[in-house]
Amino acid sequence: MRTTRRNPWVALDASADPVDVARRLQRAHAEIVEHDGGRVPADVRAVVLESWRRTRDAGLRPDAQEPVVLIDEARIDDARREHPLAATRAAIHQAVGRIAQDAGHLLVVTDAGGTLLWAEGHSAIKDAAVHLGFFEGACWSEGAVGTNAIGTAIAIDHPVQILSGEHFVRTHHPWVCSGAPVHDPETGAILGVIDLSGPLRTAHPMILGFVATAARMAEHLLAERMHRADHALHEALLADLERRGHGRAAVVSPSGRVVASWPAGWLAGRIDPPAAAARVTLPDGTVADCEPVGEAGVLLRAVAASAPTALGAPDPGAAAGGRLTLLGDRPRLTWPGGAVDLGGRHAEILALLAAHPAGLTAEALADALHGPGGNAVTARAEVSRLRKLVGPRVRTRPYRLADDVDVDLVRVRSALADGHPAAALRAYAGPLLPRSTAPGVVAVRAVLDAELHAVVADATDPAVLLAWTASPDGRDDVAAHDRLLAALPPDDPRRAVVARRRAAL
Repeated sequence: MRTTRRNPWVALDASADPVDVARRLQRAHAEIVEHDGGRVPADVRAVVLESWRRTRDAGLRPDAQEPVVLIDEARIDDARREHPLAATRAAIHQAVGRIAQDAGHLLVVTDAGGTLLWAEGHSAIKDAAVHLGFFEGACWSEGAVGTNAIGTAIAIDHPVQILSGEHFVRTHHPWVCSGAPVHDPETGAILGVIDLSGPLRTAHPMILGFVATAARMAEHLLAERMHRADHALHEALLADLERRGHGRAAVVSPSGRVVASWPAGWLAGRIDPPAAAARVTLPDGTVADCEPVGEAGVLLRAVAASAPTALGAPDPGAAAGGRLTLLGDRPRLTWPGGAVDLGGRHAEILALLAAHPAGLTAEALADALHGPGGNAVTARAEVSRLRKLVGPRVRTRPYRLADDVDVDLVRVRSALADGHPAAALRAYAGPLLPRSTAPGVVAVRAVLDAELHAVVADATDPAVLLAWTASPDGRDDVAAHDRLLAALPPDDPRRAVVARRRAAL
């Protein structure tokens, strides 16, 4: 007869008698932990046995192990106020506070090291817990008190339930606890644990599901706060670019995560957290000035190594080259020693020339800009003004881009044509000139969007799905996140990040 596989993270089945299970676990504890028995009873889960071994290797004893008080009463309020989970406390209480009361449990929230910051519940249960050293300010990491749901959840970075004799310290055997770690959405690091603990007779496997759900909810709330802060940083970057009109700039979160940069991709990933009102040297050697953006982060402005080159009006006889950014909201052309932010019409002309490498006549360009019957004389005048800004990067007879101008639109289209969808998606920073209504631009944008969506519609390649879900169009694609989770191997470290993004969606 086929049997249902037991969940390895819960301590007992729903139909089991907690007291009977506790007796068996206490016998197993005596045989393995206290007498160092060789045979492992079937009742001992692998996650518990591994924790016992870690605890014993750390030199802890099962008969006398008092928790260490790391935060005294005089400092506990400050520790709470400064902790990131303070912003989620009301929501955690609303989600599982009543469950704790009804189940005869304590609701506990700890910091990343397992030190209790908040504890609430029935006064009688709370008083009983104090005798075990289970109170605010005490540390319940594995290294402090051995196997328990708080410390073990931190050690294995997974929700877990610990019942009676599964606790390493014998005086904890009358209790059951269920803990789930809460992660920082910005770094993925553990911020703390949400735990429900109570007398063993109240044990039920569903308790673990409640705390795991509360932990995901807390992460979702923290992610929303992070997105709001990111939006403030984006706005600060755009305002600075509009005010100065040129130059390299970036906005960085308090932890050093690069939220956005200009030109796109100039600065990315994570750097050492910069101090506001300071000058720093970035990983690529660039020196940048720092300016605080409220409490959201820091604005970095690259400092020119020498007197800045005047923007626009490059020498018509100079070499061409440069990098043209057309995807996303900030079209820009940069070249060694100069750069120019592109206005709407100039960006549209360059986009059309990039999309037609063989070139366009004045008549064809006018039609693409204004629709059938567009005025070729107007198109010629617009190109003439554009060439005063960009020089030899726009050629004539017919109008076309110089061959050595690197265009993000061209890179994406070439990667798609060569059968490299992941590379195309990594180069895709957003729709082509999303505000443009020029008929030719609208047509190119629609085709590009259709091609990108086509390569990911049924994609199962993790590289493609990772690139897509990181792109502006794909970051909210629920189906793509689901396919990515199915495609990534169980031990792939990226699964946790993708799973948290999916849960937030």
